[in-house]
Amino acid sequence: MSDAAFFFKKKPYATEQLTISTSVLSPTAATVRNTTGTSGSNTNYWAVSFPASAAYLDVLTNGIYYTMDGSTPSATNGQRLNAGDALTIAGRQKISALKMLRQSADSVVNLAYYKE
Repeated sequence: MSDAAFFFKKKPYATEQLTISTSVLSPTAATVRNTTGTSGSNTNYWAVSFPASAAYLDVLTNGIYYTMDGSTPSATNGQRLNAGDALTIAGRQKISALKMLRQSADSVVNLAYYKE
């Protein structure tokens, strides 16, 4: 099954725009976790988690290198996406492990997150 088919019946819940520069960047962990509820000084702690089960990455400007296996992307490790390319990602583990690095100049990417 392709990752695109995995989006069937998924609900979008968040988007974020990231600038990929000289430091490796990952999706915002709190956005991927998507936990709602109360905590902190509230003694009646409760939380419900509806983590991302799919994501759509759109490269707006300049290219990036990326990995989803926990390794660090570089010119010699990982895959490449150029401006205008898009990537569908199925599974919270892949989304959480996603790491991105610019190719030659800072890049802007949009990420859309989906839940069950």
